Amino acid sequence: MGKITGWTAVILVILALIVGGFLAYGLFPQEKIITKTIIQEVSVPTEVLVEKTIEVPMDASETYLQTAIDDFMNDKLEDMTSCKGDEYDEEQIIISKIYDEWAVLFDEDKHDVEFKVKLKYLDSDVEAKCYDTCEVKVSYEEDEDAQYDVDC
Repeated sequence: MGKITGWTAVILVILALIVGGFLAYGLFPQEKIITKTIIQEVSVPTEVLVEKTIEVPMDASETYLQTAIDDFMNDKLEDMTSCKGDEYDEEQIIISKIYDEWAVLFDEDKHDVEFKVKLKYLDSDVEAKCYDTCEVKVSYEEDEDAQYDVDC
């Protein structure tokens, strides 16, 4: 073989590039970008329940407690005239302690007041004779009488 001339070298380089391009195309897979559009209807709920804890000024919240205690003493006391087997008149029953843990729970058109009291039953000499601790829940609904749940 003889000398390779300039034109022959250029043609060989071009052929080598073309052959290399075909080999690269065949050996390495091509990435394909596929786009697919999906249309989906989504329904959004129209009503959402939100619970919030709101700090109520102490004077306002104590008003609920005092009202519930007054209602309890006026309406429910007649059902609580016995203590440890002894019978007492309503005038002989007083609240000796209101415990610190009490709550006011609000719902749509209703609110509940929960509290704990210690009742003191007095005999005719106004001496302490019997004590009873009660957990009370007073429920108020719009335009209805108060409902009581008492656990002594």
